[in-house]
Amino acid sequence: VSTQSTWGGGIEHKMGIKGSATAVLNFDDSIGWLVGKPHQGMKQMFSFMNSARLHVGIQGLGATELSYQNAVPYAKERCSGVSPGGRKFPDKPADPIINHPDVRRMLLTQKAIAEGGRALVYHVALLLDKKHAGGADKPQVDAELGLLTPIVKAFLTETSCETTKDGIQVYGGHGYVSEWGMEQIYRDARISTIYEGTTTIQSMDLLGRKVMMDKGAAMQAFAAKILALTTSLKADAKLGAHATQLEEVTQQWLKLTGQLATRMKDPNVLPGCSVDYMFYSGYVTLGYFWLMMEATAVKALPTATDVAFYQAKLHTGHFYFQRLLPRTASLALTIAADTESVMALHEDHFTFL
Repeated sequence: VSTQSTWGGGIEHKMGIKGSATAVLNFDDSIGWLVGKPHQGMKQMFSFMNSARLHVGIQGLGATELSYQNAVPYAKERCSGVSPGGRKFPDKPADPIINHPDVRRMLLTQKAIAEGGRALVYHVALLLDKKHAGGADKPQVDAELGLLTPIVKAFLTETSCETTKDGIQVYGGHGYVSEWGMEQIYRDARISTIYEGTTTIQSMDLLGRKVMMDKGAAMQAFAAKILALTTSLKADAKLGAHATQLEEVTQQWLKLTGQLATRMKDPNVLPGCSVDYMFYSGYVTLGYFWLMMEATAVKALPTATDVAFYQAKLHTGHFYFQRLLPRTASLALTIAADTESVMALHEDHFTFL
């Protein structure tokens, strides 16, 4: 019997966040106490981990922003090749790579996720303030906060892996070299999809607990807010197309949710479809905030002193609707797909080359 029941087994050697030293703790001959009621661990865990989940989502968003802030000046300074439309800087040995379409695609993806995600977390912060203040609408605030929490955590961390990867790609080979710092941002972002519950856990919480357990009430209430906004803007000459597009994907979101509810007797549907459902929900949610930001920009432009700021919002919003929101089309297909394609292969057959 050990005379020391709890002891450190060693410092962990990790892929990233090396500045945060975490250790293996061994509990030998130790006693554990049950917290709460038996078989309610998952439910209880989420109740006290909600703030941590939001913090980790913001951590992912911060990685996106940091990668973007580094990638933009590099793309403006690094000269390579000739712009597809012809030489733009004949006085330089080559054109800055920010003039190349695919570099712009990566930068705009970073920008659209960062700014859309920032609007989302500000909204969640407002909900938290309303929750703490109490009020007659507290049940509705609680429900919306519960719905958005797993989206903040899972969507903003998963997209941070994409955006920080794009940041490395903008730098090319230099992005892979440690002295530039871009690979560190990616390594540090990667843990955020695991912290405080993996992406699958967050997605199952979203679909299983936050949507199905209340028969879709919170999700339908949030969708109603989105549809109210799209209805108010569909006739707008500048934003009507985006409003119509968001309305269509929101209606499809409602339809997919209803279809999933009829399939829940299959035990593989919730764990097999939840991650795709989370991504679909995330793209719709950011679409909602992007449409609001576009509407604010259109209203502000006639009297604005910082015209370029608002025009940039409109350009970035247009990119989101053209290049990122359409990802929901493929997600809708995978959400609707049967689970047989995932579960049919015998476990012994995964090893065949």
